Amino acid sequence: MQPEEKKRILELVGYRIDIAKEDLQVAAENMAAGHLRAANNRAYYSIYHAITAVLALEGTAFKKH
Repeated sequence: MQPEEKKRILELVGYRIDIAKEDLQVAAENMAAGHLRAANNRAYYSIYHAITAVLALEGTAFKKH
């Protein structure tokens, strides 16, 4: 793997982890406010983004889920 490609992948991983953290925070806020469906939705997307970040390290990417 070329250094530029590795850097690009690590940037993508960092971006996806940041999105996962943000979604998890919103899920917690929704849960605390009693918005259970919204909390479930944000928790799902937090997991989704975290998994896609890990898979990006292996060179796997998805456009849809």
